[in-house]
Amino acid sequence: MDIDTPSATHYPATHFPDSTGAPHVHTDTIDGPSAPIDRADTGTRHDAIDAPANDGPGGPLAPSDPPDTRASDGSGARVKLSDGETSQYASDPRVIRDGEQAKVPETVGSGRAPEQHTPANRAEAWENAWRDEDGVRVDPRTGAPLIEFNRVGGAGWEMRWVPEWQEWVAFNRGDGWGASPRPIPAELDVDYTRAGDYTSGDVHYPGDYPPHTPDTTYVNGNDESGWAPVNRGEDRPWMGAQEQISGILRDENGHLLEWHQVDRETGKVVEFDGHTWRGDPPLTEIFLEVKDGHSPLYWAPDSPISVSRAERIVTQMRQQLESLPDNAVLEWHVTDPHGAVAIRQIMLRAEIYDVEVVYTPTVG
Repeated sequence: MDIDTPSATHYPATHFPDSTGAPHVHTDTIDGPSAPIDRADTGTRHDAIDAPANDGPGGPLAPSDPPDTRASDGSGARVKLSDGETSQYASDPRVIRDGEQAKVPETVGSGRAPEQHTPANRAEAWENAWRDEDGVRVDPRTGAPLIEFNRVGGAGWEMRWVPEWQEWVAFNRGDGWGASPRPIPAELDVDYTRAGDYTSGDVHYPGDYPPHTPDTTYVNGNDESGWAPVNRGEDRPWMGAQEQISGILRDENGHLLEWHQVDRETGKVVEFDGHTWRGDPPLTEIFLEVKDGHSPLYWAPDSPISVSRAERIVTQMRQQLESLPDNAVLEWHVTDPHGAVAIRQIMLRAEIYDVEVVYTPTVG
């Protein structure tokens, strides 16, 4: 299982386990059925990673073409309407409106602009900033209000040069959302229809229900699959997510119990965060993996951390799929919608099609 946090507007749809991205494969020795497998030395496997700031203004947006600055043919060319000429848009030339989609062309920072901006340019950019239908200045990529001043009194917005428009434009710093919450992708809102498939009848609890602590049934070296305690170190927020989604509570020592699937032919053991059975006879065997957060995979997919994590995700998925019994189902439950989108994209790029990736938010 793994961790993180944030949400915007252009998302592919998704359906999508550990929370770290590291494969659940081990060869540790357990002395007896109650000794936990020590996983405390797995580094940052479960540590939250904050989404890196995106310096560029690319991203979701919905601005309307300004009738007095850009051509209506989609070319992006700047034009000036003649007196009396009308436009398909409202009179305000820079208004973000629901239902209109247009992309802000590539922008560059002041270091790559043809010339440095002046105080007059800055004043003009602020005065001519895009606005919403209530007249509030907004970032054209997102429609989020521009941040005029940050907490320490400095400018909360920045100027970027738009070569295609040949002008300086006011943007929020980073990905454009400023202090506004990023919206959850509509395609990835909670799929409440899944509740009918779960024993709990609640989309938040796809695993064993009611939640419980199973007896230890797996001992290293045996050829029978089962539950065993795993020492993941000190208590962390992602552990609660794993308990909620798997339905498996920690033991009296505070150790998580995870399912250890044994390949009887090879002796290889692969771990899963959860395991349950669903449906009417014949029951379907379900294996669950929980990923807490993982939104940086969406917001900064090319960062070294995200690239490394994506590689671990692909490795883990393949190992888990190879270990599944016939007719079993593998579900990866991701607590962040953007993390779910990103993991699905990673899966499809790796040509993996047999994992259900599901956005399952935490409770409380």
